[in-house]
Amino acid sequence: IVYLDENYDIYWSITDKYFDDGEEYSQRYGMIMNQVAELEILSESADLPEIHLMSYRRLLGEAISRLLDDEESEIIDDAIHRASKYLNERANESARVWYFRSAVIVVSIVILLMISISLLQVQIHVLDENYFTIVLGSLIGSFGALLSSVQRSSKLLVSPAAGKRVHYLEGATRVIVGIVGAFFVALLMKSNLISLNQSVNSELALIALCFVAGASERMVPGLVSKVEVTTLQTVSSSSKSAVANETVISKTEEEN
Repeated sequence: IVYLDENYDIYWSITDKYFDDGEEYSQRYGMIMNQVAELEILSESADLPEIHLMSYRRLLGEAISRLLDDEESEIIDDAIHRASKYLNERANESARVWYFRSAVIVVSIVILLMISISLLQVQIHVLDENYFTIVLGSLIGSFGALLSSVQRSSKLLVSPAAGKRVHYLEGATRVIVGIVGAFFVALLMKSNLISLNQSVNSELALIALCFVAGASERMVPGLVSKVEVTTLQTVSSSSKSAVANETVISKTEEEN
C-alpha cells in the first residue's frame, strides 16, 4: 500500500505475503526511490500551495506504486517525468509570485511616500520646487521598473530552489534600481545636461523620462557613458586651454 499522511508525506508498506507470492523489488528500486526522495525534498523548498503539494505527492506515490507492482519501466519513468514537470511548473509560478510580491510591496511604499511628500509640499512647502520635482521624478521610476518586470515576466529567470529570500531581494532591488536611474535622469535634466525643445513642458517631460529610465535597462547606462565622454572632453579642452595660456604668458614675459 502507498499512501499520503496528513502532511502529504509519502509512505508505503508491504506485507510478508508480497514476498511469499514470489514478488521481489525491481532492479531499479534503488534508483527510482532516490529520484522520488530528491523530488520530494525539492517540493518542500518550492513552498507549493497545499492543493498543488497534494497533487504532486500523489504523482510521486503513483511512481512508487507502479514500482512495487513491477510495472514496465516506461510506465514508471512516465510517472516520474510527469511529477518532475509538474513540480517545475508550480515551483516557477511560486518563484515569480515571490519576485512580484516584493516589487509590489516596494512600489506600494513609494506610493505612500509620494502622497505624504505631496501633502506636506502643499501644506508647508517642505522642499524647494526643483528638489520636489527631482524627488517626485525619482519615485516615479519605481512604476517604470514594475512595468518592465511585468512585461518580461515570461522571460524572467527564477530559481525556486534558491528560496523566498533571494526572489524577494531581486524583486525589491529591481524597483530600487529603477528609482536610482530615474533620480540620475532628473538630475541631468535639472542641471540642463539634457536639453529639450522649448515648446515641451519641462516638468511633465521630466516625469515621463524618469518613468522611462525606471523601465529601461539601457537608457541610464547609455547616459552615464555619454556624460563620462562629455566630461572627459571638457576636462581635456580646459587643460589644453590652460597650457596654451601658460605658454603665451611665458613668451610675453621673455619678450619683456
